[in-house]
Amino acid sequence: MSAHLKSFGFGIALAAALPLVAAADEPGRHPLYVHAFSDLRTARWLVEHRGGDDWMMEREDMALREIDAAMAAIHYAARFEDKDLGELPHASIPDNKGRLHQAMDVLHRAHEDLAHTEDDPRMRGLRDNALEHEEAAYHILDDTVREDRH
Repeated sequence: MSAHLKSFGFGIALAAALPLVAAADEPGRHPLYVHAFSDLRTARWLVEHRGGDDWMMEREDMALREIDAAMAAIHYAARFEDKDLGELPHASIPDNKGRLHQAMDVLHRAHEDLAHTEDDPRMRGLRDNALEHEEAAYHILDDTVREDRH
């Protein structure tokens, strides 16, 4: 199955699941998850929609799977906390860097948002899972950028 078809399938699944998230939003409870989700979505777009050389495609697909897994963990936590992730704007990105560097910057911001102390023990596992996948995506992209320089 092609990467674009997989991505399309993920998009359909995500679009179908988002209406299940309640519209109520409690200010002050886990607002950083919403920011992190927006950042992850932007990083995903940067990796997917600005395709690179053929040799990079396999690694980019690996990074996309990790980003998708991080987004899924945050989405599940958002449903549990009645957060609405449906209409988030894309995170702002600087135009002075390459697309993978931009994706790494946005992933770093998502990491900072997710790394805050979690006071709800039920959410710690989801947060940790999202962090693991975000970090894996970051390292895949970092390795790709390093190899591209050589």
